[in-house]
Amino acid sequence: QLVNESSCVFLELQNIVAEVKGEIAHPDIIRTSRSYRATLNVCWNSCQDEMQSVGEDTWLEYSAKYELLRNIEQIWHLCEILFLDVQPGTAFLQQLQCWVQSRSVDTLGSRVRELLEEDEPHKAEDYWTLVYQLILQADLEETRRLLRRHPNSGREDFVTFDELLQSAPRGSHQTPSRELHVWWQTWAAQCERHFEDGEFSLLPELETACKILMGDKETLGRVRELCSTWYNYLVTLVTYTCPTYEPQMLADLAEDCASAFGGVEPSGSMDNILLAAFRFDLPLVIREASQFLDSWWFSAHLSDLLFHAGQMEASHPEYASELREHLILEYASSLMTHHSLWQVGVGYLDHCPRRGREYLEAFMERIPLRTQAQALKVVEILEHRDMPLVKDICQTLAVRMAKKGQLGIALIWAMRCKNPILTSRLADQFLAEYSERRELPCLDLLENMGESMLFSDRLTFLANYREFQRKPPGQSAARLLTDLIDSQLAPHFLRPLLLRDAIHTLSDSTELLLDSNQTKQWLSCLEAVSEERRTTSDTGDTMPHCQQSLTKSEEKDLRKLLSQHLANALIKEYSAPSS
Repeated sequence: QLVNESSCVFLELQNIVAEVKGEIAHPDIIRTSRSYRATLNVCWNSCQDEMQSVGEDTWLEYSAKYELLRNIEQIWHLCEILFLDVQPGTAFLQQLQCWVQSRSVDTLGSRVRELLEEDEPHKAEDYWTLVYQLILQADLEETRRLLRRHPNSGREDFVTFDELLQSAPRGSHQTPSRELHVWWQTWAAQCERHFEDGEFSLLPELETACKILMGDKETLGRVRELCSTWYNYLVTLVTYTCPTYEPQMLADLAEDCASAFGGVEPSGSMDNILLAAFRFDLPLVIREASQFLDSWWFSAHLSDLLFHAGQMEASHPEYASELREHLILEYASSLMTHHSLWQVGVGYLDHCPRRGREYLEAFMERIPLRTQAQALKVVEILEHRDMPLVKDICQTLAVRMAKKGQLGIALIWAMRCKNPILTSRLADQFLAEYSERRELPCLDLLENMGESMLFSDRLTFLANYREFQRKPPGQSAARLLTDLIDSQLAPHFLRPLLLRDAIHTLSDSTELLLDSNQTKQWLSCLEAVSEERRTTSDTGDTMPHCQQSLTKSEEKDLRKLLSQHLANALIKEYSAPSS
């Protein structure tokens, strides 16, 4: 599902950037990024649904897949915020808060919803823990909802705290950094004044909540574990201690937060990818992601998106294009070796201008063509791209089908590769089978070849001979049969049959008048067949059934017919007035 749906998004983006360049394409690039995240969302929800109806062993597999998809989306979302969806004003703060909140929807969010449905949620052991967690994530509206379910929510201290939550500073497009800084300082001073005045002293939990809003370092350190991740804690610190930080200022703070949570592994972990993103080190993000995620999906699609947004060229112009193509080639290669996903890989190789065509040809040579449908798909792909490999594949398929006795399919492949020698050989096999059985195979094919019959002389003869068979006895059929003999395209073994056809056709067409040259062609053919019969008789050899010559009676009848035509032709030619 992820592979197929993300492929559609990828191809749509390539079409967009082919038509629109620069800043004009930027809104489409951001929409594309969100489409990728929406695809991930659909996939992990699908995993979650499957987890509810499978056994323990399979559940572990789906659980691991679910966690991986969530991690990929989390990393992608941060990269989107930092590198693509750079918004004016102080909207960055709001973006960061939404980023950490989106990950807790399934855990924290579901537990809060459960608690809100209870009659007395304040009696739950984790009531205040949830309040703290919501505040730490800057989800203040949900915090207010939960506090309003407390029986003392109408008391003055609760009302005051609710007002503080409601008036908390928020970043936005319209709010410049200086204005947000003044707003935050004023609001933080209000929080401190209410706390110092002892307005929350009746309830220690409310005091703790207020100290979080104040950005009190000791309190934040004490409740830090409720953040669950160092990057959640990072957003908490930014929200309540430095809300006007620019994205480029977060690298050191992110390092400190990661250290506070025990540090990170040397390489190949999600933490390292996020830290590299906060450092704005795109090559490191991609390298770490390739190790940690054990898949080229993320690296290929993100690098392509960032390349079209100009971000990769901005940081490393010397190899941005090469890096993008390398990652897409790696991802496409993983698809091309999959029995059912290789067709998706073709679309990616099409958009690798340096080596995509070379890779495609190499992979196409190795695809096992087990069915006609699969073979047809491969050939269509190659034909659409004018790749010479298509001729070799069609020829191989034609030979394979001919060996199996499937002459019709073999002829179709031979005509597709436009090989005159092969089509002639197959046409001979059609005619040999007709000589043996008196019935042409694959009549629909022979009757609807169109211009394809021109690929070889023998194929042209075969198509015209079938047309002769379809004609009713009469002058038209006789003329066509005469033209076939006159063309001298008939294979050697078929001449006895043509002569038998001539006996019936010329007898039925009393109006037909052959000229002397045409008659001589018939007589020449008859003499050759008669000589062959005599030679075979003298040597004692037996001719194959398909090449059985005329009987003496048949030869006599045909000679009589041809003699009459020759006499009539000579009389007409010598009687004609000289010019």
